[in-house]
Amino acid sequence: MVQRQVPEDGRALEITSGISQQRYDLLCLENKHLTLEPWLFEDHEFTVNVECCHLSDLKYDDNQTLIKALKQAPITSLEWIFSKQ
Repeated sequence: MVQRQVPEDGRALEITSGISQQRYDLLCLENKHLTLEPWLFEDHEFTVNVECCHLSDLKYDDNQTLIKALKQAPITSLEWIFSKQ
């Protein structure tokens, strides 16, 4: 499991204040699972998986160059487990 840019030691990352002005925070638990406060899901735990391409350059001259880089880029999987606190 990869944790990127999520504060540890109980510190929260505000992810949205939403339309209703309700604040939602993302936290990393001691077991490295993630949680949202307030919890807004029916399940007490679920896993999110995504595939991502790792690009070496920050900028591409045109769409064709970007498309070529995406096709040649190594693909890895990221996984996050969300648990109700």
